[in-house]
Amino acid sequence: MSAMHSRRCWRARRRVRHGYGTRGGLAPAFLTMMLAFLPLSEGVSAASRSRLPPPQPLHSQREPFTPSTAALYEPGASRSFLLRAPGEIDNGEWSTVISMTSDGLPPSAPGSIRYVSPGVPVALLDQTAGGILFQLSAVLMPDSTLAAPAASVQVSVSNFDRRTHLVTIGASFDLNRSGLGFAAPDAKSSTGWSPQWAAGDPRALAHGLREPDGIDASACTLRLAPGKTARIRFLIPAYGEISGTLRRITGQSHEVAMQRALERWTAALDSGLTLEVPDRQVVAEFRSSVSVLLGCTQLRHEHTVPIGNPFQYRDVWLRDGSRCASSLAVAGHTDIARRIVRGFLAYQWPQGPFMSQRGQLDGTGHVLWAMGQTWLRPRPPADLHQITDAGLSAWRWSEAQRTATQILGMKFGGLLPPCEPRDNELQNGIGSVVGADAWAIAGYDALARLLAAEGRTVLSQEVVRSRAAYRTRFEHELDAGGWLRVPPTWEGFGEDWGNLSVAYPCGVLSPDDPRVVATMESARARSPIPGLVRYGAHDTVHTYLAGDVAQTELLRGIPEHAEETLQALATWRTASGGAPEVFTSDSLTFGLNFPPHATTAAAVVSLIRNMLVFDDRDTLMLTLGTPLKWWSHSSVRRAPTRWGRISLEFQMRRDTFRWHWTPVPVPTLLRLPSGFRVVGSLSPGATLTYGATAVLVPAGTSSLVVRARFGDKSP
Repeated sequence: MSAMHSRRCWRARRRVRHGYGTRGGLAPAFLTMMLAFLPLSEGVSAASRSRLPPPQPLHSQREPFTPSTAALYEPGASRSFLLRAPGEIDNGEWSTVISMTSDGLPPSAPGSIRYVSPGVPVALLDQTAGGILFQLSAVLMPDSTLAAPAASVQVSVSNFDRRTHLVTIGASFDLNRSGLGFAAPDAKSSTGWSPQWAAGDPRALAHGLREPDGIDASACTLRLAPGKTARIRFLIPAYGEISGTLRRITGQSHEVAMQRALERWTAALDSGLTLEVPDRQVVAEFRSSVSVLLGCTQLRHEHTVPIGNPFQYRDVWLRDGSRCASSLAVAGHTDIARRIVRGFLAYQWPQGPFMSQRGQLDGTGHVLWAMGQTWLRPRPPADLHQITDAGLSAWRWSEAQRTATQILGMKFGGLLPPCEPRDNELQNGIGSVVGADAWAIAGYDALARLLAAEGRTVLSQEVVRSRAAYRTRFEHELDAGGWLRVPPTWEGFGEDWGNLSVAYPCGVLSPDDPRVVATMESARARSPIPGLVRYGAHDTVHTYLAGDVAQTELLRGIPEHAEETLQALATWRTASGGAPEVFTSDSLTFGLNFPPHATTAAAVVSLIRNMLVFDDRDTLMLTLGTPLKWWSHSSVRRAPTRWGRISLEFQMRRDTFRWHWTPVPVPTLLRLPSGFRVVGSLSPGATLTYGATAVLVPAGTSSLVVRARFGDKSP
């Protein structure tokens, strides 16, 4: 999907729970935030001190990009809100611009927009002007009578100075979509109408409401004495709504709306896989990314579909949506992951292929792969007919295409025909896309597993044979072309994209294949930012493309590369936790390709989960890529695998490494942190692998203790 906009831009060894302490983990942070909104004591005197200390940020994720942005979203909603510092909130049809001054001067710096806690889209923005602290907070308020949730925005102004200041807060509407950067797909023309504030007539259409009643929204000026706080609230609907509805909704206070959003999102995030590692940044990154995946969904004609982004990518790309569904599944959100894949059935053509965007033939393989990722974890349901029947239709179409290209004597006969994806590998022109074939082969494998799980053994074996033949043809073409690396297209031109996925997740080639090794090394070497991948221009880096490279290297036994990518993805995200698709390494801007990007969130979830628990092979693989600081004590709970939900704990004390996990009916491989090798004897049945950096234990095993040393070369 995502290259379409890319041309325009482009610490704590202590144990940290999934949130920040209590069950749900978020109450202390929320209470801290709430205290910031309480009026200052009337007893504060000018003589007590010259200025009171303002509240501190709730978490320390810095803002690397300009401008600072954040998203307000709700699962299934048809619109979201983009917040931009210093005070703009945009629903894709009109923007509400909030201005703030003290004695005629605006805040000295725009500030960074953050969430009250990772993954909870309740936004806060602190800005100062002299001794005045402006705190803007924003939260969505779902209501059954609204077409989409409305945004409640409150500006709290506190005087920390020793003198009175003249404070002005204003709000205005802006319809200039070309200047604002994105337009909601269902937005009406920006000409011939003007947004209106709610007035006296409860039946009149309104595009905003201000509280308290009677203030001038365009410019409310007040004299604010030392130690005093004032608040003004705005309610901005996603669509024009009648004034009476907006007034009824404001019967719920802004603070109550924030509390309910906190509870709602905490419950949602805590319902899946829970992660305990002594790295606050990783926990925050995982939580934020799951939140983005949940928020980047929309209900369309009773189907839940994944969208690429809450703003400019409010459409379906199967190549992106399949990854989002897979990551939701491995993160423990099975129901919504399966609903997304069931929604993909609406994109199946009568002839069998799945296609959401013209010319993107890889959609078929992506959907088949996603079916396996979501319906085989944690256990397949009894009835899979709807899924497998659709999958068989897609498989037969793919086989027919391969046969046709061979009968017609086409240059790359036996593979899928050329296509014009107008994106990613080929933004312009027609070519035979290697990734389309790689994803089709991955889809065949998933379909065979689903058929076997359903008991349709004969059909499963037929698909297995066709996959083997397809894979042989794929490797033959690489050999015939004399390729030293895997090309983006069989013709050799195009940008790296699907070719970065041939080992993981597609499993067509081994991560140790010299051509795969060369492809991954080239992709890493060309990037101006370690851990990410360059795309297009020399200074432009891509986020989620790096995920497949990192996991290929993880499976090759180089966890350091996965750690580097994880660190990069943690660093290059907004203060609110969302990552862009692409950005420029020199100016640190993303143009109009706004974060958060759903596929980048999917890459983060997949990478963190697979560094801990990997189940895409016939062996359960644990702690494949765990940094040493995680070994003080870490755990994973309720992780879905193809053998059911499992839990895992691991810990190091001196030279002793311990694992405890839910036993599974297949062998389990356990890897030490980078640089360590096993010394001494092993328990019966256990064997060394990966150069004594890992241990393989028999099926049914549930614990292991080994001694290891750093840098010891002896097996």
